[in-house]
Amino acid sequence: MIDILIVDDHIAVLEGTKNLFHDLDDFAVDTSSDIYAIHQMLNENKAKYDAYLVDINMPEQNGIVLCSKIRSKQPSAKVILYTGDNIEDYYSLVLDQMVDGLISKTATKDQVIHTIRETIKVSVK
Repeated sequence: MIDILIVDDHIAVLEGTKNLFHDLDDFAVDTSSDIYAIHQMLNENKAKYDAYLVDINMPEQNGIVLCSKIRSKQPSAKVILYTGDNIEDYYSLVLDQMVDGLISKTATKDQVIHTIRETIKVSVK
């Protein structure tokens, strides 16, 4: 089972992305648009997710800053940036190992699921 938290400030994107996983038995998906609640969960070491799918551009806080916080509090979790921007602009974050992957919000259901599964698989090796 892959436990994943999707973080985005747009509720429609959260619900739409969560629905990509509704027929998959190997995913348990939570969503949140509340950056402060996520910080509190991480500070209290209550994080239980294998992967975080994090929007880059959010009004309360840049998703990259949140990724750094996740890395510091839950180093074994995989962090994947989710963006409507050009993902090539963020390749350096993967190369610098600040994040484990990138997914465009224009990706297909199969591409999203494949990227998450492959990112999780990398940690098993």
